[in-house]
Order: sequence, then structure tokens, then C-alpha cells
Amino acid sequence: MKISRLFFFGLLLFAGCAAMRAHLARESTLIRELDAYVIPKPLPEAWESVSVVTPLFWHGTMLTWDDDGPWRKRSSSRTDNYQSDGDDHINVTWLECEGREAPNGSQVRYFEVTERTTYRQGQKLGTDKSVDRRTDLELELVKRFDVPAAQRIQAAAEKAAAAAE
Repeated sequence: MKISRLFFFGLLLFAGCAAMRAHLARESTLIRELDAYVIPKPLPEAWESVSVVTPLFWHGTMLTWDDDGPWRKRSSSRTDNYQSDGDDHINVTWLECEGREAPNGSQVRYFEVTERTTYRQGQKLGTDKSVDRRTDLELELVKRFDVPAAQRIQAAAEKAAAAAE
């Protein structure tokens, strides 16, 4: 018995949509749980671990951190060049971290920032900036201070992902 191409395509599309729903459910749950969580340490103590949870090498680049203001850090950047449809693109990506005091402790957020500049025949067309939250790094920081809380947050995210599939 042959399966029609249309049926097969529909099945692939449905499977892809289910995986996307699961990913979005997991991420939104992680964000909600991490926003509600307070590290049970004062900010200066939590801040000492900020650069420890990040990988030493990130996308093949040795990662270093610099202070970028009070309770803010910025990592070294990575630059990628590529061509698409005759245009030249330059992506510069780095990590940012910011901390804040909260009742009974502190909170720390990580972000991945990418600036994409496009050139056509040597003329700059524009630059787009995207900022994505790095919940994986935030969860690693929570693990350093409160393993049961990190496990609870992780379990809630996995439960949401499973329910969305």
C-alpha cells in the first residue's frame, strides 16, 4: 500500500508543529518559573558565580567577560560572515548578563545578543538586532545555589513540553 505524498507531507508538518509547540511551551514555562525564582543569596554573592556557569568555549570562541556597568556583564563577541542572495552579512554575537536585588535574595538574567549587518555591493543596507533570553544559563546558575529548585523548574518545563505535543 502506497502512502500519498500529500499525506506524508501533512504528517511531517504536523510532527514539526508538535515539536515547535513543545519547544515554545518549555521555554515559556522556563521563563515564567525563572522570573518567579529568587536566588537565596545577596546579589554580590550570586554575582561571583555569573561567569562560572557559562561555557569556557562558546561556538568555538574563548569566552571572557567584562563589567558593563553595575551588575552588568558583557562577554567577548564572535563574528560570522556569510553571503545570501548576493548580499554580504556580518553577524556579531555576544552574551549579556544583568543582576538585580530582589526580596530575600537576587535575580540574574542572561541574554544572547546578535547584531546582523547587511551589505550590498559595499553599501550598508542596515543592521538588525535580536536579543534572546538564555534560560539554560539561568537554570545552571540556579543549580549552583539550589539544586531542588532547579530540578523543580526543569520538571515543570518538561511537563509543559509533554502536554503541548
